[in-house]
Amino acid sequence: MSSENIQIAIKIPAEYTGKSYGTVKNFGTIKRDEWQSDGSWVAVVELPAAMQVDLMEALGKDTQGNVQSKIMK
Repeated sequence: MSSENIQIAIKIPAEYTGKSYGTVKNFGTIKRDEWQSDGSWVAVVELPAAMQVDLMEALGKDTQGNVQSKIMK
């Protein structure tokens, strides 16, 4: 397991932001976030690389699979 931190950009549709915001805060540090005009939430989250899969699984459950993500570094 790596102790290296990574940053992931995520986009969550409006109907799932309430539940997903708390999930993201529990996994890592929100470096930047922005609410889009359609109500969706875009954020850059920094977390340990080893937690990436767990975060994406949790967000997948929260959003019924409607989450977009991209590793920043």
